[in-house]
Amino acid sequence: MATVLSNRYSIDIDGLQLAHFKEVSSISIEVPAVEQKVATGEGRVELLSYPGNVKYGDITLKAGKVADATEFYDWLQSVVDGHYQKALRNGTIVQLPSDKDSPSFTGDRWNFEGAWPSKWEISQSGAGTNELIVESLTIKISRIWRD
Repeated sequence: MATVLSNRYSIDIDGLQLAHFKEVSSISIEVPAVEQKVATGEGRVELLSYPGNVKYGDITLKAGKVADATEFYDWLQSVVDGHYQKALRNGTIVQLPSDKDSPSFTGDRWNFEGAWPSKWEISQSGAGTNELIVESLTIKISRIWRD
């Protein structure tokens, strides 16, 4: 019996569908609190909280080894070569339906901008094992929002 992998996410970078991924982790937006102590007219000190600068988490994409991922390697290489501004990309992550989803399933879409690859990794697999090699790509982003 053959194993069928469900690629649950696709990623488009600047309008080009580059790959499908089995897992997307850490899509996050955080607004940390900035606290300020304020003295009242009665001499009491109160602690006030205000929204701070928005932080967008890294996005890690994982898949079975991508057979032809030259676009990703070229993208990473442009950062390695010091061409950071040239490497910035905009894109979309799309959640794809699986066989178990209803026909009316519409997956989530996350748009991002100012992205660049910060880490690429291939898992190690022992010789003679049936484990899949897993490839992962971590990207830094300037901003992300859900469609």
